[in-house]
Order: sequence, then C-alpha cells, then structure tokens
Amino acid sequence: MSTEKSSVSNAPDASLYNQPDIRRNRITVHVECAEDATVALEIPELGITHPGQPGKNLIPFESYEQWSPSAPTNYTLHATINESDFVAVSFGMREFSVKENRFFLNGRPIYIKGFDCSRWEDDVPSEKIPAAIDALRTSGFNLIRVSPGALGAALITEADTKGLLVEVAFGSHSDTEHIATLRNHPSIVAWDLLDINTSDPDSVHASDASRLVYYREDESGIAQLRRPYRDDAQDCDFFHAKHALVARRSTTNYFSHLGHPEVISYARSIEVSQLDLSEDDSATLQDEIAARELERLFANAEELSAKSDLLRNHTLARIIDALRTNGNVAGYCISGSSPHDTKRATALASLAPHQGRTHLMLQLAQINLVPRQEVPVKVHFLNEDKLEGRADLSLQVVGPTNQVLWKKKRGVRLPKSGKLIWEGAIAASGSSGPHKFVVRVMQNMQRIAEASHEFYVYPPAKPWDKTINVLDPEDRYKSLCADLVARFEFAVRVHIIPPLANTIRAYPDNDLAQIFGHVKAGSVALFFGPPTDWNELAAIIDPELKITRSNWDDERSGAVDYAKLHPVFDELPSRQLMNETYANIYPAATFAENGDEDISASLARSEGALNWGSNILVRRYGTGRIVFVNFNLLEHLGSDPVADHLFVNMLKHFGRRSVPSAEGTLAVHQNSVEWLREQRKECTRTWAVIGYFPYSPWSARIPTYAPQDGIDTKGTYPGWHEAISWKTVHATRDDQFRLNLDNLISPQFTSGPTGDYGIA
Repeated sequence: MSTEKSSVSNAPDASLYNQPDIRRNRITVHVECAEDATVALEIPELGITHPGQPGKNLIPFESYEQWSPSAPTNYTLHATINESDFVAVSFGMREFSVKENRFFLNGRPIYIKGFDCSRWEDDVPSEKIPAAIDALRTSGFNLIRVSPGALGAALITEADTKGLLVEVAFGSHSDTEHIATLRNHPSIVAWDLLDINTSDPDSVHASDASRLVYYREDESGIAQLRRPYRDDAQDCDFFHAKHALVARRSTTNYFSHLGHPEVISYARSIEVSQLDLSEDDSATLQDEIAARELERLFANAEELSAKSDLLRNHTLARIIDALRTNGNVAGYCISGSSPHDTKRATALASLAPHQGRTHLMLQLAQINLVPRQEVPVKVHFLNEDKLEGRADLSLQVVGPTNQVLWKKKRGVRLPKSGKLIWEGAIAASGSSGPHKFVVRVMQNMQRIAEASHEFYVYPPAKPWDKTINVLDPEDRYKSLCADLVARFEFAVRVHIIPPLANTIRAYPDNDLAQIFGHVKAGSVALFFGPPTDWNELAAIIDPELKITRSNWDDERSGAVDYAKLHPVFDELPSRQLMNETYANIYPAATFAENGDEDISASLARSEGALNWGSNILVRRYGTGRIVFVNFNLLEHLGSDPVADHLFVNMLKHFGRRSVPSAEGTLAVHQNSVEWLREQRKECTRTWAVIGYFPYSPWSARIPTYAPQDGIDTKGTYPGWHEAISWKTVHATRDDQFRLNLDNLISPQFTSGPTGDYGIA
C-alpha cells in the first residue's frame, strides 16, 4: 500500500514513525533510513527544528495543542535525509487508553459513540466521504470503525481533520501489514483483531505499541485488550447483537443491564436491521406494490426505504438511551450504511439528541395502555458537562390533539451523569390515540434538556360473544383468553392451538388430531407459532399444509412488516409499517408462502433478491381453514391491548367463515396420532429451564440463586434483565438431544447476542 495523504516522501527507502507523549510533552520519532544518513527534523507549525539521527529521536515541546474530537489539531513532521531527500507525516498530540474500566482520551474519560464503517461498500465515491463524515459528526458520533484499504484510508484521513476517533478492524492477519502505513494518523486509537480467528497481538504491538489492541484469547475466545506500552493483557466484555426493526421492552431492558463492573464493557457492534433498496429495486417492487394494493403504505421503493430508516433510527434511539443509563458500559458502536446522501444523513441526524452530552432518558414500563391506566416511569439525566445546582423539572402528558392533559413541576438538584432524576407514574387520558410524555429541565430560565416518549391509548377490547376451544393441556393459555370470549367448548367454530412446545412431537396427539378433524369438516384453527418441525407432521396429515418458516437472521435480514387496512386490525394502526406499538407481538419469523388473504406481510432481502413473506398465512384444509400466525400474541393477552384487539379481531373475522363441525368428526389419519406418540417417546427429552440469572466470570465467587435451594415450577424470580420463570422445553434426536440456551433465554435478536454472560 502506498503512503497516505498524511505521509509524503521523495526518499523511498526512508520512513517515519511518530509516538506522541502528552505526559512528558514530547514526541518520539523513529527514523528508518540508512545508518550513515544525516537527519534533520522540523515541525513548521511550532517553529521547531531538531538535529536528528537514524533510529530513535526525542523532541521536547514547550507548548502545543492536543488533538481531540472538539479540536483536531494536526501538525506536520518533516525529516530531511542527506540534506535533499525528505519524508513528511501528519501527527497529533493525543493519548488514548483504558483505566478504571473506562476509555480515556488525553487523561479524561470519554464515552465512545461509534459508527461502524468497516462494511461500507468500496464503491462509495471518494468525493462523498466528507459528507458522510460530516453527517456522522452532526449525529453525535465521536468514533468510526474502518477496514484497511483505499476507502478506509480515505475515511481515516478525513477523520484526522474532522475530529473522529478511529478503530481499524482487520479481517485477516495479512491485513495487519497496513499498520506500517497507517500508524502516524492521530485519529487511530485502536487496532481491532477480534474478527481474526487466530490473531497475533504480539506482532501488532511490536509494529505499534502506542495504541490499544483488541483480540480474542485463542483457547477461551474471551475478548482481551492490550494497553499502549503494556505487555500484559486484560479481559474485556465486548458485545455484539443485531435486532429487528422494532425493539421490544425486554430488549431495552437487556441493554440497560449489559456489562460487568469488574472489566471494561463495550457494546462493540449494535445493529438494527436495515432494508437497503437500490434504484434497480424500484421496478421490481412496483408491480408487487400494485398487486398487493400497498400504494397507500408506500408508493415506491424510495418511500419504503425512507420509512424503514425512520423506524430503524427510532429503535436505535431507544437502544442508545438504554445503554447510556447503564453505568457498566463504556461505549457502543453502531453498524449501518453510509449516510453520504442527504436523505440518509437527515434520517441519521435524529440520533443527535440521544448522543448529546446533556440529555434526558425516559423509560416507560409499557407503551400500550387503556384509558385512565397508570404506567411507571423513570427519568435519567445524562450530565457529561457536569452541570451543578438546582433546576426546574417539568413533566407533561400531551394528548392526540396536542393538548396538555397532565403536568407537574418540581425543583430538583442536578444529579451526576446517568443518575435518576425522577421516578413515578403517569396516567393515560380517556381519549384513544397516540400520546406523548414530555420532560424538560430548565435552569436560569434556559432549557438545558428536553425529551419525549410516545405511548398509545386503545379502547378496551370487547369480548367475542362466541365459544372457542383452546388446546391447552396444562391450562397455561385458557386463563389468558377467558376474559375475551364467552366460554370454552370442544366442538366449536374456532380452535386455538397455542405455541405449546418447541417441537410438534410434544403436542397432545389425540386432541390435536381431533382439532384437525373438525377443521376438515368446516371449522377454523388458529395455529400460533408453529414449531420448526411442523412439516414432518404435515406430511402425514396433508402435504399441502407444509409451510416454509423463515427466521430473520443474517441471511434474511432488514425485514419490514406491514399491517393492511383489514378487519383483523380494527381499532389498531393499519395501512402502515408496523411500528413500536406492535413491539410486544412483533413477528420473529415469517412464512415464505402466500395464503388466501394478504393481511400482514414482510419484505426482506435474501441472497440479493427481495422476498415477501406472510405473517398470517391462511391455508385451506378440507372445507375449513388453518391460519398459521407468527405474532407473539397469546402471551400478552390481558397485559397489552394491542394483543387483545388483534386476538378478538381474528376470532371475529375467521369465525364468520367457519362452520362448527359435527360431534365426533375424526377425519385425520390415525397414523398421525401413532407417529406423534412414538416420536414423543423415542425422539424427545423434556427439560425445565430457567434463566438467565446475573453472573460475571470475573466475580470472586458464583452467587447462589433461589432455584438451587428448592424448585418451585410456578415461581417467578428476578433475572438478569427481567422477571424469569421455569420453561418446559424439549430436546430432539435431530439435535442430538441438545438445547440452545441462547435461543431459549435471551431476548429476541436476529443474530447474537455474543459476549454476554449468565447462569441458567
């Protein structure tokens, strides 16, 4: 790789390596040239000339300005070799390290607010790089992560002058050869080897001992770092997760509890799914938009992309607020596309208030309420500027027509950064619609912080005056449905099949067979969260009932989900992308097939192609219907009015199309019952799992938790980030009877989390 903009030379056999030392007010300059060469060193901006020599040179300073994001002062070091040849590099006086489990810049703690540019496409035009860097700074970021190469070098050079810290992430050990040509850039603060399976931190440290080095210990895989000019390593808690477009409350709770006080904790990679649409996608989408009658939702690919960006950044804002209330976390780095165009830059700018030094962070226990319902609220105050004294705190609830429905004022003493400034409860009004909780802090008649959090008020769902059957051998779901239906019977129009287990082999055989018999004779079955091995039973009952379930993972990410104007969404927001009000029931997967009705669907990119999927898939079976539902619905009945309304609406809509079957109808192959019984006996093992409880591998001892003293299968306990209770799960022969605890007890992410610790 050729020398960068910060390095100029007409002496191809000579090079400079500069190490700033702000503690001793000097720089150490390593001049690589012939041993018998004459060397003269100069820093024109400071009026310094210094006789040099090949090898190590110390140049003291009397006065200078430090390089920092707020004042990125760059100096030029000239080396004249043999009186005619010269080498020149730019440098800055700065020190970046870790102490007290925090990042420190120039002797002061700094909270890292990073943006990962390492996966930006190499075809980002060089003339648009300044605009992208400006957009990141405007949005409040103070660090970028780049990959070595032409684009990375251009970003680093821009960061030198604009004042962004830089982590350089290497994908292979051979990439570390770039260190020799990058190590003079003042913006670079860390070499990141975490993505290399077998890294060599010793060689990196030998190439440049002045920066942090991140890597993984070969045997344990635990993240470690090496500080500047130190040979010893220290453990880190580095975290990665990718979330769907809409964040659940459990997810923000998760980020609020991330990390451990014993080591430095860094949310190294936080990503929210993003649907990137190119100009070529417009033509592909236009016909599908018309066919699905979605013109009122989004007219074209550009409008869809813009609405997706708004949802994504709204979720990122929630995650950032959660992280910044967390005293264990020293920083975060967000992944995303380049904001080099005006629209993306404008959308990203919505994060700026959440990344400011003085900011209010609001936490509502829930955001879907019924009229007059109260909800607990916490307000934290971010005070990185260390404002002191007393201030006036204003709290307001604003209704759908912007009228102030409730307000409170009180005097407060400004707390330390991240501390609680108010805790209490607010109440929903008697009117339905979107509401806002608005908080302001005033000091000396000036507003120093303001934030708002939207919540939604829905009328209570009216129960369905008909009868349903719920397949519920352990009575886990009937009580949740009881207030929304008239009564329970077996031979009815509508049957409910809850997500009873993680394998179809654990479902009750005879009752399930009878339900499908009733469906074949005219009833409807709402099948919630069918397990991944459903198709094995479907092959026996009717191959036409097979479904293709697609999870939102790295291979199929960036999904957007919409709700059409349809009876299923009566009293709920529809004709739009599904937003935060649907967070509790947001689908974690979709069905690749199209059903008899288009009610709610997803759009995502898979292997380069755009693919649609159904969240509610209607399939005919005999004269009846099976409705496969991917919404996480039943668990939230009675606690979330959105779940209540959607459930009752589905009963009404599909109940109108069903006919109660004759008593005793059993139109299912008897061998399906025999297959389930044999499979359950021979191919499944049943476990009870609870977790996870807080645990730190760096603590002096492992704590004892209540379930270790005595098992109460009905008990509920304080977990790591939310209340937890026992779950019954099944291991199958296909999985060698193993359980994936991450999938069972972690919040719903599309990939990850990695780097967290807990006990199950």
